[in-house]
Amino acid sequence: MSEIFNNIKQLHAQEDNMLVVFDVDDVITTPKDIILQSQNRKSSAPLIQAIVDRRAEEIENPNREALFWDVITEIITQAERVLVEETILDLKQYLDESNIPSIALTNCRTGKIGVIEALEEWRLEELNGVGIDFSSSFDLSEKIELDDPIAPLRGFPMYYSGIICTADYPKGVILAKFLEFIDYHPKRIVFIDDKEKNLLSVKKYCESKGIEFYGFLYTAAEKQCLEPLNQERAVFQFKYLESEGIWLGDVEADIKIAL
Repeated sequence: MSEIFNNIKQLHAQEDNMLVVFDVDDVITTPKDIILQSQNRKSSAPLIQAIVDRRAEEIENPNREALFWDVITEIITQAERVLVEETILDLKQYLDESNIPSIALTNCRTGKIGVIEALEEWRLEELNGVGIDFSSSFDLSEKIELDDPIAPLRGFPMYYSGIICTADYPKGVILAKFLEFIDYHPKRIVFIDDKEKNLLSVKKYCESKGIEFYGFLYTAAEKQCLEPLNQERAVFQFKYLESEGIWLGDVEADIKIAL
């Protein structure tokens, strides 16, 4: 992030009318517990599915997608998330002090999903909890729906308090709708994301509008994970969630395993 920070300073010196856009997952925050980190999705998927399958056996005509999101939201409302790098706080402070508008652009869904009443509000609380607040860039006090939902469990693409939740729509499409809605026309957009397809989506929008685009593929979250997956701990964490309804962090799980 330090290198991106320096690049943004140089870009700002050349052009004031600039918007800086951040992805959230694995760019600003990442799960603290090893099994929940993105590089271990292939290991966590069968553990999640096992809970879904057992719950489905107890219900007539079960909605498996709804059961899946029940499990996911039970986890994310309890599991701790941390900053990928502390440098993001310095970068955000620089943007604020330099009056450079910045927003979050996340694939996050919206509305009620699983045990969460409004996923966009959960995302806001998550960011605020690690000291990140995008709400001051634009004077918009209410939620703004940006398109029709593509599926009931995904919700409306939405702007909320500095965060654009795309509800799994392409990021460039929804960013375009937001900027058109507020009638804002930056000359330059800087976008930081951990997935190339998202960078290309926003780049396509910028090219269609003659906006200078600077995209940074940021993969620090994956590179920084040095601790290998502890399969015994992971299995215990999911079994404990299923039996007790409580997600145990890595340290808590290790203590209980050792008893």
